[in-house]
Amino acid sequence: QQFVSSASHELRNPLASITSQLQMMLEKRRSQEEYEHALQSLLEDTQTLVALANGLLLLAQSSIDKQRLMFSLVRVDEVLFAAQNELRKAQPDYHFLFEYDALPEDESLLSIKGNEHLLKTAFLNFMDNACKFSADHTVRIRMGAGSNTLTVCFSDNGVGIPLEEQTLIFTPFFRGEHTNSTVPGHGIGLAMCQRIVQLHNGTIDLRSEKGKGSTFLVSIPMR
Repeated sequence: QQFVSSASHELRNPLASITSQLQMMLEKRRSQEEYEHALQSLLEDTQTLVALANGLLLLAQSSIDKQRLMFSLVRVDEVLFAAQNELRKAQPDYHFLFEYDALPEDESLLSIKGNEHLLKTAFLNFMDNACKFSADHTVRIRMGAGSNTLTVCFSDNGVGIPLEEQTLIFTPFFRGEHTNSTVPGHGIGLAMCQRIVQLHNGTIDLRSEKGKGSTFLVSIPMR
């Protein structure tokens, strides 16, 4: 009930804005400049609505029973690079720093059983969040491998997440006080990331300190 209520609220805002602007435009004839301004505003509201709808669909998909998903052997490093390339095309001002730690000589150990599309979606969201919260739009990505676990860390140099919010950030539609007015979003991304990682029997560890940025450490079993 809480999810449906929050989703309805998030969808209602852009829809109400679009409706009111269309009604205003139809009340009387406008100048070309006024029409162009209104159309630009409508385009922005529509893009917000599309992004929100896509996020809700992905959130629903990430909640599907694991048995119904197509899992195959996936190279985690290749999925990371695919996510980076996709995000770079959409946000040319973003910067990506890759680091490697204790990778196995046998490259086959960089593969896990998983869903490539969902993993790329999660990695892209972690990268996007880090870049949005970093003043220089930079994410530091560190990949490593243990005896039976692959780890990927996504770090930013932002303001950090207050301790009292760290247990809430994976809740759908939750947005911290410092994000509401400064960073665009709907509070869906991290909830979706958590569910995707859980589908792969993995875990997410958050390390954040106010004023010193945040690191999300994703650990996924190799097999």
